[in-house]
Parts: sequence; C-alpha cells; structure tokens
Amino acid sequence: YDLIIFLDCDVEWVYDPLRLNSTPEKRQQTFQLLKDLCEEFDIQYKMVSGNYYNRFTESVKMVDELLERS
Repeated sequence: YDLIIFLDCDVEWVYDPLRLNSTPEKRQQTFQLLKDLCEEFDIQYKMVSGNYYNRFTESVKMVDELLERS
C-alpha cells in the first residue's frame, strides 16, 4: 500500500454492542497490539490523532499529497 493511515485511539470511546472491543480497555489493548505488529513487521504508517474533524482533514491532506506525487 502507498499509504496506511493509523487512527490513534484518543477520541472519546462510545459504547456500541456490535463492536468486538466492547470496553475502553480492550480498545486500548487492540490498538497497542496493532501498533506493535506494524512495528515488528516494519509496516510504515502515518498516525492521525485528535478530534474527528482533525482526523478527516489530516487524512485528506495525506491522500492529496500522495496523489500529487503520482
């Protein structure tokens, strides 16, 4: 992949019975596991954090920059 966007788990956790990670603790554990796997297998990613608006604008900016280089 040319770009992997990894979303930080820093927004407020909202309960949803359909989610596998049904607690904030499981959410954090899963986040850390995925991050560790990326680092173990040298998978390059861009971390995006902040509120939902910031996540969206930063992600769009990264995609636009990637498309401009193509």
